[in-house]
Amino acid sequence: VDDETAVSNPNSSILQQVPALEPADTTTVQLPTGGGPLEPGDLAYDFTLNDVNGNQVRLSDLAGRPIIINFWATWCAPCRIEMPELEAAFQAHQEDELVILAIDQQESAEDVALFFEELGLNFTAVLDTEGIVSELYGVASILPTTFFINGSGQVTAIHRGPMVQSQIDGYLADSISTTH
Repeated sequence: VDDETAVSNPNSSILQQVPALEPADTTTVQLPTGGGPLEPGDLAYDFTLNDVNGNQVRLSDLAGRPIIINFWATWCAPCRIEMPELEAAFQAHQEDELVILAIDQQESAEDVALFFEELGLNFTAVLDTEGIVSELYGVASILPTTFFINGSGQVTAIHRGPMVQSQIDGYLADSISTTH
């Protein structure tokens, strides 16, 4: 259809030439892979990292669930203090299918596994061996830094520095309420 025909024939449309798209799977969220600094309301950046056992963990595969992404390191004293608070939140929100990804900053899988064992942590530790994801998320030298993400992949809150249980619960209320 040329431009003149399309203009002269109102029943002809470029849309008629485009095949119908199948509806997308509602549990799949297409997350961006980069951009500027994240703010609440933005879609979280997708990434794939390995856990301490070498299994790949991809953020977009966790769509539909509330997620806490916590950037930390074993040598970070405030991180050590905060970890039991995160574990308590993880245990308290099992029915909400809460996922916590603790993204370690450039340390060995052995060191991270020992740290998790020592503190009795049951959520998922992943390894940012080259610091690429922390750079992507704009986490410079402030550890811990935590991102709360709802089931749609949207950042609901960003907290820099350690948190206590009441703060975690407050942030989670927004992430979980928009997931269900």
